[in-house]
Amino acid sequence: SCFGPGPRQCLRCRAPLVLFDGRCEATACPPDAYYDWQNYQCARCHPSCAQCRGPGPGACSLCPALFFMSPGRQEDVQG
Repeated sequence: SCFGPGPRQCLRCRAPLVLFDGRCEATACPPDAYYDWQNYQCARCHPSCAQCRGPGPGACSLCPALFFMSPGRQEDVQG
């Protein structure tokens, strides 16, 4: 369902599509987002993540270029 005629004015999507940024997308969320099961839509990863499994910097699965994963945080390789 939508609240207007535009492509980014969706409120809900029919399966197997998911709501992301106001539009209906394929079942997989974009690489820089995760599926939020509480809101039933894709949500953007924390800004410090290139890819993630959930919200917050602790859920990063891939860091941006020139950063690397360490056990508790990301570190800048230029540091």
